[in-house]
Amino acid sequence: MTTDAERLEAMLAPVAAEFGFDLVRLVISKVGGHSVILQILAERPDGSMTIDDCSRLSRAFSAVLDEQDPLRDAYTLEVGSPGIDRPLMRLKDFERFAGREARLEVKTALEGQRRFQGVLAGVRDGQVLLKVAAEDAPAGLDVAEPLALAMDEILKAKLIASDAFLKADLTRAEQLLEAAEGDNTEADPDIRKPRPGQKQKRSG
Repeated sequence: MTTDAERLEAMLAPVAAEFGFDLVRLVISKVGGHSVILQILAERPDGSMTIDDCSRLSRAFSAVLDEQDPLRDAYTLEVGSPGIDRPLMRLKDFERFAGREARLEVKTALEGQRRFQGVLAGVRDGQVLLKVAAEDAPAGLDVAEPLALAMDEILKAKLIASDAFLKADLTRAEQLLEAAEGDNTEADPDIRKPRPGQKQKRSG
């Protein structure tokens, strides 16, 4: 059965694509009563995402949500970047970040262990490959070859920000800042306080 999050993702992913972004994750969180938080993480193909980008996407998403009105409850819309501990949601994510360190949790324990940390080794036959060091694996688990994990066995996964990655990310951020010098356009946070009965939208 299709969930509300899946329906919203199908609705908003094409909107993000029009602006040159990919949706990384969409989460609906209940905050009590008849109110929810709709959190959307997005990024460009190169992994970048600026404050202006967040505002631009927030306005575009808001227009579609206002027109389609898919949520029964009042909501707060938060649009942001995945960050340095980026969640891995799709098979293509694991393929794209091959060589990066990641932390995974699986449904079925392997030799009594469900959480693993290692280096992503790409994808093979639709399975995620993870190289795990012997000291990080339970006794009895053969780590001579990468672990091969089916996508439907992975509960959650995210990248680990290593020192090398943080240095590269800082360099990229400095390059983006230099490219943006001279641009006097102020970011529009698109934060509006709802009147009684209205839905609230906010970019994060």
